[in-house]
Amino acid sequence: MADLQEHPGGDVVAGPVLPVYAADGTCLTDYGPDPVVAFGGSPRTGEQRQVEAIAACPPGPVLDAWLRGLDLTVLAPAILVEVVAARARMEAHQHAAMLDAVAELANRPEMSPQWSPLAGAPPTQGCVAGDELAMRLGWSLMTANKAVHRALTLDGMLAATRQALEVGHIDAGKAEVLASGLIDLPYEAAHAVEDAVLPDAAQCSRRQLEQRVAREVRIADPQGEAGRNTRARYTRRVTRPRRRPHGMAAMWVVLAAEDATRVDGVLHHTARTAKALGDPRTLDQLRADGLRDLVVGDVPESDGPAFEVHLDPPPPVPTQRRASRRWPETTTRG
Repeated sequence: MADLQEHPGGDVVAGPVLPVYAADGTCLTDYGPDPVVAFGGSPRTGEQRQVEAIAACPPGPVLDAWLRGLDLTVLAPAILVEVVAARARMEAHQHAAMLDAVAELANRPEMSPQWSPLAGAPPTQGCVAGDELAMRLGWSLMTANKAVHRALTLDGMLAATRQALEVGHIDAGKAEVLASGLIDLPYEAAHAVEDAVLPDAAQCSRRQLEQRVAREVRIADPQGEAGRNTRARYTRRVTRPRRRPHGMAAMWVVLAAEDATRVDGVLHHTARTAKALGDPRTLDQLRADGLRDLVVGDVPESDGPAFEVHLDPPPPVPTQRRASRRWPETTTRG
């Protein structure tokens, strides 16, 4: 029997047995009578039992060998979905193994050398494991140091998260959500958040997990929320342009939530107004051009301006006489 079922007493009925397929995709594994029927359950189809058997198999050499021997072109869609899920479990399992190696490397005494002033400027990190990984793997130093910090966190305080990653219950992205969200918490609070979010982490998206972690952090450590907010405000920044294909560039803005909401409100309101007045550009294009106009101002006439924003009420009029100026049609926002 290929199912991992339990009867009301809690005893395991059978362990998972992975199905074997013929060249035409027919399942050759005989599962026999469905054991759940004996406990009052509805009988399952052969495909359902194959799906449950694959889903119950933990990542490791057995699952890896089974995946390597499959002919994907003959499998039913439901089986292919479980094959993808099994591959994802194997990927998480391998990622956990890689982080184990990173943590072991970072804990070696050679990775924290005594730095002589005669050797020049010391490294930015006390542990040089990130430098070694960056040179060997072609990673940026920031990416390598981030991997080291994540590995040490999962190897220490967040052992339950590391275990969930190893068995494929969560993927690398969700492990990163927990590691980054709990790194500054007290030990007891971090464990409380882990216990609250890990059981259902496999059923939610990464964004949903971020929201759940943030909510549980506030519950587990309400006294530290003000300090976390203060520290987070120090991280506000605007990145330098990063080259994108075809003459484009990207920038990333991190602001306090209330400031970001105000900026978004101005861009949204003025872009919608310009669109209502017949501007042919899309809302995204108007928002981008509007931000450029507000910051830079002197743009080619053919490219804008998307709009102008004046303070309401306007600033006081100077007492001295000045040449009159015609303002273009504007959108006023209080």
